[in-house]
Amino acid sequence: MYTTKLDPTQISALTDRLLTARKNNLKQVLEIEHRLETVLEKDGVEYLNDSKSTDITATMYSLVCMDRPLVWLLSCIEGYEDFTELIPLVRDKVKAIFYAGNENDLLVEDMINEVELIQQCGNMEELVKEAQAYAEAGDTVLFSPSSPSNDLYGSYRKRGEEFRKCVRAL
Repeated sequence: MYTTKLDPTQISALTDRLLTARKNNLKQVLEIEHRLETVLEKDGVEYLNDSKSTDITATMYSLVCMDRPLVWLLSCIEGYEDFTELIPLVRDKVKAIFYAGNENDLLVEDMINEVELIQQCGNMEELVKEAQAYAEAGDTVLFSPSSPSNDLYGSYRKRGEEFRKCVRAL
């Protein structure tokens, strides 16, 4: 006779197998330019370019995959303001948020109690420099914009190239 009930040990083992499979899948994703791409490691801080992350779902996946404390860099564009889905991940993984673009009261309201710092920056260079000043050895600076590219860049590729350029200039 077969049973469909699983004991806690079996559930734990199955969960571990699923998480391992997910991380292996991530290795394939990492081979895509501008998708969780390592740009630089400096002073023990890792800088990741995730400019291809053009919506909340893509950023959610990126946050799930992170295992170091995060300094999250994002873009704020009108119409892309609902970050509430990310609150549990931000609470568990993100130390600070730096954002470029429009002032975003909803982002601040949603996240103010979840992180140590939220700061608006004027451009990509300022975004990267402020993140560098805040990050500590062992942290990851994750540029995962959560929105499409605005008129300033025209595409996620150009935006990601600008991020790379600013990081390499540190």
